[in-house]
Order: sequence, then C-alpha cells, then structure tokens
Amino acid sequence: MTIHTPASLQAKNRRLDRRLAEVNHVAACMRAGDALHLADRPSPHWALSTGATVTDAAARVLIANPNVVGVGDVLFDGMPSQTYRWKG
Repeated sequence: MTIHTPASLQAKNRRLDRRLAEVNHVAACMRAGDALHLADRPSPHWALSTGATVTDAAARVLIANPNVVGVGDVLFDGMPSQTYRWKG
C-alpha cells in the first residue's frame, strides 16, 4: 500500500482538473456542431473538425458518453469509428 504525500495528491488533482476541463471544452465544441475525428497516423490522433487536437484520454472519455455517437465511417470491422458527433 502506498501512502500519498500532499504534493503527490495535488499533482494528481491538477492532472485530473486539466483532463476534466479539456473534456468539458471538447463536449461544448461538439454540442456547438464540431465533430471529433480519429486519424490513424503512426499512432492514433484525435482532433476536432476545427483542427484543435484532443488528447487520447479525453477522447476516450467522450466517446464513452451516450450522447456522442459514431457516424459509422470505419476502415475495418471491429475498429472504432473515425468520426463522432454529439447527438441531441
């Protein structure tokens, strides 16, 4: 069992706050009409239709939201959709 120090807890909370702020910002952009795109370059790369990049962690949280739906453009079966939009 690990005992966390106040400094390590503050750092963890700052990371979570940044991730939550990014998720909220991207969700607001998607509600306004932007789409979330996945590009398979050497590694997966997420971006909004405006060109703003989105971290992988924030994108994974968003696509798990029931209001975010895949548009259905998939290169191969069993892969995630390449475009996601806000439903509603």
